Amino acid sequence: MILRYENKLISGWIVVGASSQSLQEGVDLVTRVSNDLFPSLYGALAPGQTNVVFGAFGITNNLAMLLEASSGKTRQEIMKVLNVTLEDIAALRVGFKAYCTLFLVIKYTCLVSPLFGCSRS
Repeated sequence: MILRYENKLISGWIVVGASSQSLQEGVDLVTRVSNDLFPSLYGALAPGQTNVVFGAFGITNNLAMLLEASSGKTRQEIMKVLNVTLEDIAALRVGFKAYCTLFLVIKYTCLVSPLFGCSRS
């Protein structure tokens, strides 16, 4: 499972009410959507370039937030870009919540210990 640290499952408290299976499905969906978006973004943003940096996960996260607030044709276009269906939206919510909560856990853990390879300076 992707959300483990020192072989301890930390997903149980990350998304209250989400089963372990739905949590994993959500995380897998977010990972797939983000990874699948990268090649098309790279092709559109940097044709012929060799040194381009952008955060596919961050862009995917922003598009998912726009998806939540959109409707009609705009919603359909965002869903097309993300390659998701209406049935995927609930899993996207679970997956993004899991990732973002994990990022917060790591951030605040780094404030008090060298866990996750963090160093205090």
